[in-house]
Amino acid sequence: MPGLLSYGAPPPSPPAALEVVKEGVLTADGTEQELVAVAGLAEYYGLISLDRMTVGDKVAVSLYVKMTAEGEWKRYRRMEYAGPQEDPVLHLLVKVARHGFRVTLHQFEGVPKTFEYCFYKKL
Repeated sequence: MPGLLSYGAPPPSPPAALEVVKEGVLTADGTEQELVAVAGLAEYYGLISLDRMTVGDKVAVSLYVKMTAEGEWKRYRRMEYAGPQEDPVLHLLVKVARHGFRVTLHQFEGVPKTFEYCFYKKL
């Protein structure tokens, strides 16, 4: 019996090799806090868990890049989340960053929470 590949389906792609850049747990303190800051040409991925957020909590996650090696951090995206999240794991993808990639978290309302996170780069 012929398999799916014989019907023109592309062969399955192997999973990309990933390397952990940084992982941990951040306890919010009311300021903008850095989760990760890295340099080097790569494709970066990140996961942040917002599962401990409750009614009254507000969080901002900001993404930054450096355009040149000596450059300043430039924010290119800020996302706000309020209260409990239906899908509490935030998946971040930076297509490519060469001179620097940075992610911050700022809990600006509510009782301070802890946030688990993990960042990877594609090899």
